[in-house]
Amino acid sequence: MKILLVSLVKEFIRANHPKKPKGTIFFRFPSLALASIVSLTPAEVEIEVVDEQISPIDFNARVDLVAITVPTAVANRAYKIADTFRKRGISVVLGGIHPTLNQEEALQHADAIIVGYADTTWPQLVSDFRNKNLKQRYIENPHCALDNLPTPRWDIFRNMGYINTNFVEATRGCPHKCSFCSTTAFYQSIHRTRPIEHVVRDIKKVTSFPKKFIFIVDEYPYLVDVDKATSSIFQKGWDEYLKKSNCFVILSGSSIAMMEQETLVYKAPLYGRRNGQIL
Repeated sequence: MKILLVSLVKEFIRANHPKKPKGTIFFRFPSLALASIVSLTPAEVEIEVVDEQISPIDFNARVDLVAITVPTAVANRAYKIADTFRKRGISVVLGGIHPTLNQEEALQHADAIIVGYADTTWPQLVSDFRNKNLKQRYIENPHCALDNLPTPRWDIFRNMGYINTNFVEATRGCPHKCSFCSTTAFYQSIHRTRPIEHVVRDIKKVTSFPKKFIFIVDEYPYLVDVDKATSSIFQKGWDEYLKKSNCFVILSGSSIAMMEQETLVYKAPLYGRRNGQIL
């Protein structure tokens, strides 16, 4: 069995666009979603990855299943690609923000859609497809824990021409309820964290990481607001895993009072662990 995973971009930065702006190579970043999907796929299944910013799609590819991650900005492009493959009799799965929020529309162009995350639904979908029992919808529980995620398969992007592949997921979602933001609708205002030891495991396993690694947490107070134990978790992560490593940690936040309370005062879990500060 062979699966084609497709990552789409806007037309002006596609690999085969004749007037692609100069410097777009510096925007070449791979998809964490695709690397995670591959890690959730049985080892015996053959995987091919196509990213339109690197290479064009081969519509004559000999594959059994096509899976496309669909942001709203390229939804029409995704539908056109899906329709083309389906005309050849190849099953298509759509996932991502747009199919999750526009399920009936997406199902007009797909044999199945993944609603929400794919941590548990993707392995089930692959199993169902192999057993010729593919369902139309695979819906992930938005509250499921992030305790058992495998390390993303960054090796699939080797020699593809990306400017960087050094990414590790530590948290998901956002606790806020901004009416203008698609993240609010997709993540349902749920913010979740991965175990610190799993994040450290991924950092150690991804061989493409440089010898010196900078880890930046923006708006650290938001994490603390969601889970009061966050600073204690960071303390454990630093003292037991990262202290002797070449990892440089930066915590930033717009709430000066909260940052002082969580990192600078004597009773703070992270007290005494900073090398410097900027106010």
